[in-house]
Amino acid sequence: MAEPNRECDFNPENVHLQFEREIPSTLDAADRVIADAMALVQRTETGRQHQTDIELALREAVINAIVHGNQSDPAKRVHICCACDNHEHIFIIVQDEGIGFDPHHLPDPTHPENLLATHGRGIFLINQLMDRVKFDKGGREIRMVKTPRP
Repeated sequence: MAEPNRECDFNPENVHLQFEREIPSTLDAADRVIADAMALVQRTETGRQHQTDIELALREAVINAIVHGNQSDPAKRVHICCACDNHEHIFIIVQDEGIGFDPHHLPDPTHPENLLATHGRGIFLINQLMDRVKFDKGGREIRMVKTPRP
Protein backbone atom coordinates (compact mmCIF):
# COMPACT_ATOMS: atom_id res chain seq x y z
CA MET A 1 0.00 0.00 0.00
CA ALA A 2 1.34 3.42 -0.92
CA GLU A 3 2.38 5.78 1.81
CA PRO A 4 0.06 8.79 2.19
CA ASN A 5 1.44 11.92 0.55
CA ARG A 6 0.90 15.57 1.40
CA GLU A 7 -2.39 15.59 -0.51
CA CYS A 8 -3.91 12.75 1.55
CA ASP A 9 -3.68 14.04 5.09
CA PHE A 10 -5.76 11.34 6.77
CA ASN A 11 -4.69 10.48 10.30
CA PRO A 12 -2.56 7.34 9.74
CA GLU A 13 -3.37 6.01 13.22
CA ASN A 14 -7.05 5.71 12.34
CA VAL A 15 -6.89 4.72 8.67
CA HIS A 16 -6.94 1.00 8.03
CA LEU A 17 -7.58 1.03 4.28
CA GLN A 18 -6.27 3.64 1.87
CA PHE A 19 -6.25 4.12 -1.89
CA GLU A 20 -4.36 6.83 -3.73
CA ARG A 21 -3.97 7.46 -7.46
CA GLU A 22 -3.10 10.22 -9.89
CA ILE A 23 -4.66 10.00 -13.34
CA PRO A 24 -4.61 11.94 -16.61
CA SER A 25 -7.73 13.95 -17.38
CA THR A 26 -9.43 11.34 -19.56
CA LEU A 27 -12.76 9.59 -19.13
CA ASP A 28 -11.14 6.16 -19.60
CA ALA A 29 -8.78 6.86 -16.71
CA ALA A 30 -11.76 8.04 -14.65
CA ASP A 31 -13.61 4.75 -15.17
CA ARG A 32 -10.56 2.73 -14.10
CA VAL A 33 -9.80 4.77 -10.98
CA ILE A 34 -13.44 4.74 -9.86
CA ALA A 35 -13.55 0.95 -10.21
CA ASP A 36 -10.30 0.63 -8.23
CA ALA A 37 -11.52 2.99 -5.49
CA MET A 38 -14.81 1.14 -5.20
CA ALA A 39 -12.92 -2.13 -4.76
CA LEU A 40 -11.51 -0.59 -1.56
CA VAL A 41 -14.95 0.59 -0.42
CA GLN A 42 -16.36 -2.89 -1.00
CA ARG A 43 -13.78 -4.30 1.44
CA THR A 44 -15.42 -2.32 4.25
CA GLU A 45 -18.62 -2.96 6.17
CA THR A 46 -20.35 -0.20 4.20
CA GLY A 47 -23.82 -1.28 3.08
CA ARG A 48 -24.76 -1.65 -0.58
CA GLN A 49 -26.88 1.54 -0.67
CA HIS A 50 -24.02 3.57 0.81
CA GLN A 51 -21.62 2.02 -1.71
CA THR A 52 -23.91 3.18 -4.51
CA ASP A 53 -24.04 6.69 -3.02
CA ILE A 54 -20.25 6.78 -2.68
CA GLU A 55 -19.69 5.55 -6.23
CA LEU A 56 -22.04 8.13 -7.72
CA ALA A 57 -20.53 11.00 -5.68
CA LEU A 58 -16.99 9.87 -6.55
CA ARG A 59 -17.89 9.64 -10.24
CA GLU A 60 -19.38 13.16 -10.20
CA ALA A 61 -16.32 14.58 -8.41
CA VAL A 62 -13.79 12.91 -10.73
CA ILE A 63 -15.68 13.85 -13.91
CA ASN A 64 -16.05 17.44 -12.66
CA ALA A 65 -12.30 17.57 -11.98
CA ILE A 66 -11.53 16.28 -15.47
CA VAL A 67 -14.08 18.26 -17.49
CA HIS A 68 -14.50 21.50 -15.55
CA GLY A 69 -11.31 21.70 -13.50
CA ASN A 70 -8.73 20.45 -15.99
CA GLN A 71 -10.75 21.26 -19.14
CA SER A 72 -10.24 17.63 -20.35
CA ASP A 73 -6.52 18.33 -20.86
CA PRO A 74 -4.84 14.89 -20.56
CA ALA A 75 -1.58 16.58 -19.59
CA LYS A 76 -3.26 17.80 -16.39
CA ARG A 77 -3.65 15.34 -13.54
CA VAL A 78 -6.43 14.47 -11.11
CA HIS A 79 -5.39 13.19 -7.69
CA ILE A 80 -7.79 10.83 -5.91
CA CYS A 81 -7.51 9.59 -2.32
CA CYS A 82 -9.94 7.28 -0.55
CA ALA A 83 -9.62 5.97 2.98
CA CYS A 84 -11.60 4.11 5.58
CA ASP A 85 -11.07 4.64 9.30
CA ASN A 86 -11.57 2.22 12.18
CA HIS A 87 -15.20 3.34 12.47
CA GLU A 88 -15.87 2.61 8.77
CA HIS A 89 -16.15 6.29 7.75
CA ILE A 90 -15.24 6.64 4.08
CA PHE A 91 -13.10 9.69 3.26
CA ILE A 92 -12.56 10.85 -0.33
CA ILE A 93 -10.42 13.67 -1.71
CA VAL A 94 -10.42 14.63 -5.40
CA GLN A 95 -8.08 17.40 -6.54
CA ASP A 96 -7.52 18.88 -9.99
CA GLU A 97 -4.99 21.30 -11.52
CA GLY A 98 -7.54 23.80 -12.77
CA ILE A 99 -8.13 27.40 -11.74
CA GLY A 100 -10.78 26.49 -9.17
CA PHE A 101 -14.26 27.87 -8.60
CA ASP A 102 -16.51 29.22 -5.88
CA PRO A 103 -18.99 26.46 -4.95
CA HIS A 104 -21.24 29.05 -3.29
CA HIS A 105 -21.93 30.75 -6.63
CA LEU A 106 -23.35 27.82 -8.58
CA PRO A 107 -26.85 28.00 -10.05
CA ASP A 108 -29.49 26.19 -8.00
CA PRO A 109 -30.45 23.10 -10.06
CA THR A 110 -33.85 22.97 -8.31
CA HIS A 111 -34.80 26.49 -9.44
CA PRO A 112 -37.54 26.32 -12.11
CA GLU A 113 -35.37 27.98 -14.77
CA ASN A 114 -32.70 25.28 -14.29
CA LEU A 115 -34.90 22.18 -14.13
CA LEU A 116 -34.46 21.29 -17.80
CA ALA A 117 -30.74 22.12 -17.95
CA THR A 118 -28.60 19.28 -19.27
CA HIS A 119 -25.85 19.89 -16.71
CA GLY A 120 -25.24 21.62 -13.39
CA ARG A 121 -26.40 18.99 -10.90
CA GLY A 122 -23.12 17.32 -9.96
CA ILE A 123 -22.25 19.33 -6.85
CA PHE A 124 -25.89 19.31 -5.74
CA LEU A 125 -25.95 15.53 -6.11
CA ILE A 126 -22.69 15.08 -4.21
CA ASN A 127 -24.09 17.16 -1.35
CA GLN A 128 -27.20 14.96 -1.25
CA LEU A 129 -25.29 11.66 -1.34
CA MET A 130 -22.43 12.35 1.07
CA ASP A 131 -22.65 13.30 4.75
CA ARG A 132 -19.95 15.97 4.69
CA VAL A 133 -18.63 17.90 1.71
CA LYS A 134 -15.97 20.60 1.83
CA PHE A 135 -14.14 22.49 -0.90
CA ASP A 136 -10.51 23.53 -0.40
CA LYS A 137 -7.70 25.04 -2.44
CA GLY A 138 -9.94 27.61 -4.10
CA GLY A 139 -12.37 24.97 -5.35
CA ARG A 140 -9.67 22.73 -6.85
CA GLU A 141 -10.19 20.11 -4.14
CA ILE A 142 -13.33 18.44 -2.82
CA ARG A 143 -13.35 16.45 0.43
CA MET A 144 -16.24 14.10 1.05
CA VAL A 145 -17.17 11.85 3.97
CA LYS A 146 -19.75 9.09 4.19
CA THR A 147 -20.62 8.08 7.76
CA PRO A 148 -21.75 4.52 8.47
CA ARG A 149 -25.25 4.00 9.76
CA PRO A 150 -26.73 0.93 11.43
